[in-house]
Amino acid sequence: MRRVQLLIILLLHSFTFSTDFTSGPYGGGYGGGYGGGGIGMGGGFGMGGIGIGFPGINSDGAPELQDDPMTIEMIAANITFISGNDQEVDVKSEALKNLISMYKLDDSKNQQIFEKSLSRAYEKLAMKDINWNYDEKSGLMKINGYHEHNRFEDLQKLLDQTNVAQPSGYTDAYLLKEARDNSNTPEEYFKELQKRFSPGSDIYAKALKDGFYNFSMNMNDSKAFIKEMAKGEIDQNFLGSLLQGQLYLDATGFQEVNGLTELIAEHYDFSTNLMMGENILCSQVVGRKMGLNFKQQMTEPQFDFRTSMTVEEKEAYEVMQKIQDKTMIDNVSKLIKLGADANITCQTGDTVAEIIEELRDAGVIDEYDLQFDHTPSSEPCLPEIDTSDLVGLCDVANATGSLSNQIQQNDRMIPKLKANNGTMVYVEGKEKCHFRLLDKIVKGINGVKSREISLTITENTTHKEITMTSKSKEDFLKKLDALMK
Repeated sequence: MRRVQLLIILLLHSFTFSTDFTSGPYGGGYGGGYGGGGIGMGGGFGMGGIGIGFPGINSDGAPELQDDPMTIEMIAANITFISGNDQEVDVKSEALKNLISMYKLDDSKNQQIFEKSLSRAYEKLAMKDINWNYDEKSGLMKINGYHEHNRFEDLQKLLDQTNVAQPSGYTDAYLLKEARDNSNTPEEYFKELQKRFSPGSDIYAKALKDGFYNFSMNMNDSKAFIKEMAKGEIDQNFLGSLLQGQLYLDATGFQEVNGLTELIAEHYDFSTNLMMGENILCSQVVGRKMGLNFKQQMTEPQFDFRTSMTVEEKEAYEVMQKIQDKTMIDNVSKLIKLGADANITCQTGDTVAEIIEELRDAGVIDEYDLQFDHTPSSEPCLPEIDTSDLVGLCDVANATGSLSNQIQQNDRMIPKLKANNGTMVYVEGKEKCHFRLLDKIVKGINGVKSREISLTITENTTHKEITMTSKSKEDFLKKLDALMK
């Protein structure tokens, strides 16, 4: 009976692991929110940029495996699940043999996939096994230390029992385990990793992503990980997942650490495609547009599911829809302020700005101003402030050093940008004012990349602002210097 139960669980597990290639704070569709400092844990399908997919099926009914991250992670997740199960080793050995048979991992054409999957399983098990507890008050998962058992050694024993050779990645994974075992803070982890791996290597970059989800972190620790990742080439799919997680936290009213979202956006290419091939900004609005199109095309009223609702159910549905629409607009507004372009074209063929206008015209959403700010246009006007006073009021002179340094740092980052278009964002908040620096790289029709730098200074109370734009670093620094004279 136990053998049957384990095999059934195995099959279910293969369809429910997170496609973010990691588990933890933001992983898997943000099922529980943030994992830093004991605030949540993900679950389900993620938004890491690869999408959801399963192996194809051959004519003989066996899966057709692809040598890609999705497949590797899926098989590795099953291997770690089998290895970490509390069943006897002979039961787990039989389950592993069934997995090998089911995916034909012993076929020569799949040997490399099996090898990579075993190595990836060891990498995952090199991290400490977090003990999660559900917090009824917050409705989220909390970290309650780590489990004491050694799942890394469990997999070693399982492979020996099943007569499966240890993978070539075993040594690196063991070194990774040593680094994690010797670390209690992110900074200690970085130092331990650097003793064992080159900071520019793939294993180092992967270890940072795995470690991001594996510490009893607060969000300042999260910032430490992102800053360390930024010293190399950051996985844009990974950053997209984090940014989606921040949007989720904002929607649930969670109070984030100042600057974390901006730090993520600073290194993120907003044109990166997420699940279903849409970029992060388009993903906020296309679902609502598709719903509008479907509603407009309906000719038979019986297809409207609301016709079967009671009055109370309809009222509850309308309230929920308004909440979702407000969240959508809030997300769009926040992403634009972080550097996303509202004129980016979605897979529907429309820009985000056009979709928002279409939803307005159809009465689907309420009126919002042209900047997609969620403050209704009927709000009373704020008292006027003399724009000329903003330079002194906002103490531009004090902020000049950090702004100039950021431009110099961007100079070093620009050659690393693979995408044709991208925006680097730097945000600095002061007591009286807010500074937002956007450094945009755009590839024109002639294929030549151009650069546009803009600085927006906003007074916090009245939201009065001034914006300075330049086409080059030299011109921008001259204008910044002239602004203070």
